[in-house]
Amino acid sequence: MHLYKDQFSESHDLPRREGPDKTLVIASTPRCGSHMLGHTLHQTGAFGFPLEYANPENLREWKRRIETESTERVIRELTQRRTSPNGVFGIKLHYTHINVLGGFDRVQSFFPGAHYVL
Repeated sequence: MHLYKDQFSESHDLPRREGPDKTLVIASTPRCGSHMLGHTLHQTGAFGFPLEYANPENLREWKRRIETESTERVIRELTQRRTSPNGVFGIKLHYTHINVLGGFDRVQSFFPGAHYVL
């Protein structure tokens, strides 16, 4: 198994839902242990699968797989695929990912009322 490619596997998709009731944003920095945190939270079954969906390389791959150029469409699709049964979607965002998503106002529009963990 190739760990990078594994994050895109449909085996990590959860039962499809319209979208999250709550969003957890892990506001992290590179090399801080957030990758391990995301996987640990995923194992609980209560926080979706918090990964770096806005990492430019990952976002490009999601756009390719979903067959869209729209970042908004990718985020919508991910929230439908990766929200846990209790209604929580998790995402990891490094500071540089905010610009990839179009700035903090746009992040807030993608994830209204999100809970941020620093």
